[in-house]
Amino acid sequence: MSFILASDFVLAADDSFLIFAQPKIGLPLDLSATYFLPRIVGLKTARKLALTAARVDAEEARMLGIFDEIHSVDGLELALSALIRKFDGAAPRAGGRSKVLLNASERNGIVEQMDREVQAIGECVTEPDFAEGVSAFLEKRAPVFGRGIETHRE
Repeated sequence: MSFILASDFVLAADDSFLIFAQPKIGLPLDLSATYFLPRIVGLKTARKLALTAARVDAEEARMLGIFDEIHSVDGLELALSALIRKFDGAAPRAGGRSKVLLNASERNGIVEQMDREVQAIGECVTEPDFAEGVSAFLEKRAPVFGRGIETHRE
């Protein structure tokens, strides 16, 4: 469950469910669940789930924001493929910077957050994906991102 809570996107089968089972064996939530759960569902709901050893079905998990989409078991692979195709239209390094900015936003004030945004924009405009994005926009075509980007991790 902690991997699900830490994920950016969660597609689930309609017969899926989660169990907050640790309290049933005398343990607290673990493996980052106490970090991610209240950020997703709110502190009050997180307490309810954790303290009652709740079982949450797929629809309730979607309503709580734990699951993003629910699909039939047979339709899950097709839905995942569609989600992956959506990433093709977004510049990967810009997306990575947006994720870093979003993750930091809870601990930053508005001025610091906006300063970080300006810094990230300054970094992005020097990269090939920015030039490709602007060209594609002006030429009224879909961008093709990733050219000229190193494949190693920084």
